[in-house]
Amino acid sequence: MEPWHSVQNQGDIDALLTAFGGFHDSCLVQADYQAGCFVDEASAMGRGGPEDYQLRLVFHSQWAKPLELQFTGVRAFHIVGWQERYFCDIFDCYLAIRTDLVPGQDDPIVVWADGENFDPKSLPAQGLLEEGGYSYIAAQSLQWRWYTDQTEEKP
Repeated sequence: MEPWHSVQNQGDIDALLTAFGGFHDSCLVQADYQAGCFVDEASAMGRGGPEDYQLRLVFHSQWAKPLELQFTGVRAFHIVGWQERYFCDIFDCYLAIRTDLVPGQDDPIVVWADGENFDPKSLPAQGLLEEGGYSYIAAQSLQWRWYTDQTEEKP
């Protein structure tokens, strides 16, 4: 089983981008979201903690081994699906640790998007199915590893 690599600073971001070729000529092939929400045996609603909100993504690339990203403490995500006039390939990505996204706090938030020109502070006002938008994730933490089909272990 491949080891997990934590993304905690710019050096970790650079290492991931170098290992996976900056996401050039890659595509998202799988997504698995676990919400921290639940209803208990007394029918009370629970929301879990940040560690319970997880998004796992698997990417394939024409230049690297398959990659698995595990976001924890997911704040928001938007995945663009099938589009009539756009292909599924990713040419580059935005990956940063931001401390200016939560109003009144300076909590670090990891932001990934499938375009290097993405700006999380000015998301475009798009219609629900308008084509050409970004897929993006904002979460408290990110880990990555090389993906194998036998991967069952969660971080």
